[in-house]
Amino acid sequence: MNKFDQQLVVARKRFRARLLFAGLGILLLLLIAAAINYWTRAVSVNITPQEAALISEMSISNGIGIVIAGKVFSLGRQVGLLIQAKGFYDETPTVDFGSGIRNLSVNMREVPATVEISTIPASSGTQWSLNGERVFVGAKFVQKMLAGTKSFEINHPYFKKESIDIDVERGEFVSMEVQLKPVSRSLSINSVPEQALVEIDGRQYGRTPMKIDSLEGGVHNLSVSLSGYLTATDTIEITNKSNDLVRDFVLSMKMAFVQAKVSPSGGMFTVDGLLVDPSAAFPVTPSQNHILGYEKEGYVSQSRSINLKPDERLDVQFQLKEETGQVVVRSSPESEIILNGKSIGTTPKQLDLQTVPQSLTLKRDGYRAVDVQITPDASAPLLVEKTLQKEFDVLMSEAPPMITNSVGVKMKLFDPTNDSKGKFTMGAPRNEKGQRANEILRNVELTKPFFAGITEITEGQFARFKGNQVAKPDLPIRNVSWIDVVEFCNWLSKKEGLEPVYEIANGWVANFNPQANGYRLLTEAEWEWLARVAGRQKKVRFVWGDETTIPAGSGNLADESGKQVLEKIIPRYKDGYPSVAPVGSFPTDSAGLHDMAGNVSEWVHDVYMLLPSQSAELEVDPFGAPFGSSHVIKGSNFRSASLTEIRSSFREGLDKGKDMVGFRIARYVYGKGR
Repeated sequence: MNKFDQQLVVARKRFRARLLFAGLGILLLLLIAAAINYWTRAVSVNITPQEAALISEMSISNGIGIVIAGKVFSLGRQVGLLIQAKGFYDETPTVDFGSGIRNLSVNMREVPATVEISTIPASSGTQWSLNGERVFVGAKFVQKMLAGTKSFEINHPYFKKESIDIDVERGEFVSMEVQLKPVSRSLSINSVPEQALVEIDGRQYGRTPMKIDSLEGGVHNLSVSLSGYLTATDTIEITNKSNDLVRDFVLSMKMAFVQAKVSPSGGMFTVDGLLVDPSAAFPVTPSQNHILGYEKEGYVSQSRSINLKPDERLDVQFQLKEETGQVVVRSSPESEIILNGKSIGTTPKQLDLQTVPQSLTLKRDGYRAVDVQITPDASAPLLVEKTLQKEFDVLMSEAPPMITNSVGVKMKLFDPTNDSKGKFTMGAPRNEKGQRANEILRNVELTKPFFAGITEITEGQFARFKGNQVAKPDLPIRNVSWIDVVEFCNWLSKKEGLEPVYEIANGWVANFNPQANGYRLLTEAEWEWLARVAGRQKKVRFVWGDETTIPAGSGNLADESGKQVLEKIIPRYKDGYPSVAPVGSFPTDSAGLHDMAGNVSEWVHDVYMLLPSQSAELEVDPFGAPFGSSHVIKGSNFRSASLTEIRSSFREGLDKGKDMVGFRIARYVYGKGR
């Protein structure tokens, strides 16, 4: 090998050596870097409380790592720790090295001790206090608590208080029993009278006065008894707060008892003047006089005196006799006597009646019955003397001069018998200007007072019967048939509890009762009497008098205001209404009524008939024939323009309603005549 080659070999060896040293250096550097990284990932663990830190032990529970001097080292990302200390619960935290944490705080929880204390004897009323604070009431104390010295106070009201101190270790179980010592107090017992037997809880202790030196705590039932007296009882409670006790008793003598039997029942039974129920035995004070009494209205009272021994029982009986008094009943005129609903004869009469309230009624046809409440008196006769008044007189005295009925119709009272004005001649003689052949002269007499409507019935009033609404309620109702009118009258009678006048069957009047006091139409005689006689000095031809010239404001007739709509008018008469006017638009006439002349003609009760003149025959309160195909209308209306029509004797017969015909109502004050 030449020198060059040798040099080349040496050079190669040197190069290899340099490469080796360079590799070793790099490896060393890597090892140093790994060691530095390892030591910088350590986490310090701080344990509290101090007592746990001093005795704790720490180890790796999962993962790769080591614990050195309270530090945790690991090449991994996470490790689990197990930390243990006696008297504390185990802790198992996890260390996450990837989070950059350097210190970990762990607070160890103390394991509490269990304390169980019971008393002898056991009682649910025991009160337990711990370190001065009441914590429990019951027979047995069981509670978990932290370590330390504990001061207990045990208090049951029937025993002496007990105090104990216990040193408790962590996690320790302490069980113990405490013997309670009963409390006792003295009890002194006195009674009036003395020598009463004393029993406590069923045990006899002797007789009063006495003292029991030691009575244990608790509730005791005390009784003090003596023959002939009521037993006294008391409940005594002795506690650790009680002082010595004293009980004084005043014994009540046993009562005597009375059981009463009384006849008749329902009276007043008294003992010494006090009202007592005789149906049950009642007490009375023994060895004293007592007055028993029984009385009932209408009977002779009884009484008796008693004096009973203690605890004695007495049955007594009281049977009263009826007490009567004399009653003399007289009346003028003679009348029937109704006693308590039963007829017993006629006046005058002498009666012997029981001295209780009695109802007497004196009754006679045509007279107002008299009711009398009496109570006969056994000590003196009682005189009942009455004068009966005629029913007519009573009804008239009770009837007001004006009434307003349930649909608002104002009605005035008329008595045709005053000054004999109820007797007059209706109709017109042949020589009277304007007279028609149907205005037959009739001698009539009205004998019964009646109410008459001061206005004609309005649309609003009639609508209440039909149950509908109207636009002009103040206008008089028109275009109604006679049967519609009497159905309205019957409806109003029933509404006000009056006797209906008309008997309606199958849409027509089968009969009518002229004696009923219900609502009806005016009879033709009544209507003409109101228009010609009532309130006037003499009978007149027209509502306003005998003058053919119509005074202004006399009524709604065919005046000049209606010449555009009416065929005929009354010249130079103006009433301002070309057609029908609201009722009451014009002043009242001499009788106090509106619209007896004009506005609308009016249905009356009577059947329309043409009878020959029989002027000598007197008709009393005539109602006309019972049946007929048409009925009378009376009075002029807003279309009336002739002398014939405006006369009060004018009459006409219709069988159906018309637009100028309405009605007004009437009713008798009473049914039957005088």
